[in-house]
Amino acid sequence: MHAYINDLNKVKQNGKIFIYGCGFGGITLKNYILATRPDIKIKGFIDTFKQGEADGLPIFALKTFIDVNPQYDLILISSIHFNEIVYLLTKASISKYEIFFPENEQKKITEISMMDKYKDAPKILFICIAHSSHTVSWVTLLEKAKMNVRIFGVDNTMPPENLGIQYYNFSKTFPDCAFKSKLERDWLADVIAKWEPDIIHTLGLYDASFIYLETLLKGKFEKKSKWIVTVRGGPELALNRLLKKERTKIKEVFETCDQLIADNMHNYEYAVKLGLNRKKITPMGFVPGTGGINTGKALRPKKLPSEKEKIILWPKAYECNASKAMPVIEALKLCWNDIKPCKIIMTAVMPETILWFNTLPDEIKKSSRLYERVTRNKLMTLMKSARLLLIPSLSDGIPNTLYEAMSVGAYPIVSPLDTILEFFSRRNCLFARNLYPQEIAKAIITGMTDDKLVDKGAIRNYNMVKKIANREHIRNKVISNYLDICEK
Repeated sequence: MHAYINDLNKVKQNGKIFIYGCGFGGITLKNYILATRPDIKIKGFIDTFKQGEADGLPIFALKTFIDVNPQYDLILISSIHFNEIVYLLTKASISKYEIFFPENEQKKITEISMMDKYKDAPKILFICIAHSSHTVSWVTLLEKAKMNVRIFGVDNTMPPENLGIQYYNFSKTFPDCAFKSKLERDWLADVIAKWEPDIIHTLGLYDASFIYLETLLKGKFEKKSKWIVTVRGGPELALNRLLKKERTKIKEVFETCDQLIADNMHNYEYAVKLGLNRKKITPMGFVPGTGGINTGKALRPKKLPSEKEKIILWPKAYECNASKAMPVIEALKLCWNDIKPCKIIMTAVMPETILWFNTLPDEIKKSSRLYERVTRNKLMTLMKSARLLLIPSLSDGIPNTLYEAMSVGAYPIVSPLDTILEFFSRRNCLFARNLYPQEIAKAIITGMTDDKLVDKGAIRNYNMVKKIANREHIRNKVISNYLDICEK
């Protein structure tokens, strides 16, 4: 960690400096220097990519600065993204720099400096899509544990600001560019080599595990950390294992990792067939990808489905290789006369869904509300008000939305996939295959008209979710699992 200077004593008399950062912080620093050390010659600003002029001084893109190689005595970094800037300067063999913040910025430095909170405690680095609700929900399992936790946000992602966890991220300092992928992997290697985490936990194969494996194989650091892999339900493993090129990469992940966590038992069997040693399967068994559901008394369903307004929530109204939207839209058309009047709420809609939605009769369209993206809190609010949850799919693990629906009294319609049938029956949900509109329509009609079925099922589901997806129970198991791995 470099020293932070809050005065200009390290700049010699009549010294020539550049300021890295041409935004508010850089301009504020420029004015501070002019007011306190007028002898210092400010030659200009440096920015990672931008060129031009700011506040009467030239801005040099870093590449241009390196090519021009002007004479200077010191670069003063005035940006809260100093970690990324230091990394770039080091890669460019530039060593004459200092991180500078005025006195009123010191709190920001303290908040974002990469300092471990607990001495001699386990260090865990999560490599993941940092803003994902699944990521946030899992990582917050450790919020009260005495562990040093950091996040490396892949693909230009960063966690919500209120998460309170230290993270590495390029998104603000580096816009998308041709070499971002390589730069990200080089930086990841540098982070691991310097911090030396006890555990590296990659959340997802494509989102994280392949990136870490590629970085590891470059040999820029020695594999000292225990590697835990979480595989997502659905096509990530169930379908991609069938493709030769993808199967090779997946096998390499399973051969190299130290533990595997999955949200359904079928994924463990797929992994074993691809070369995973059974001893690497987590002793926790199958674990919800979010780390479970809060099931306290305050959160139990306030109303049975039959007591709620007639609302159908379709939270995944999009097209992908794991689920299809068009059969659902056709099903709504088929069953409308049997279920009206009611409301239909669709979230995560995509342009193709909207296009075909507009072919529906006006009566259905007027009874529907469409959302592109909603926050997790908003989705849970919608789910609490819904009588039915509509989530048919072609491939899935045990959907987290299924657990959530069970916890708030929305009766689910799901597809009869092996991963779901292993634990759930017609006593818990209605079944309909994703590609068959008639089956979906029939399930919707049953769910909207059979009060006795959905009420009994909702009571049964709440008791079941408390047993298999109770977040507090899972939290204790997860923390113990991390501690056990550190001791091995």
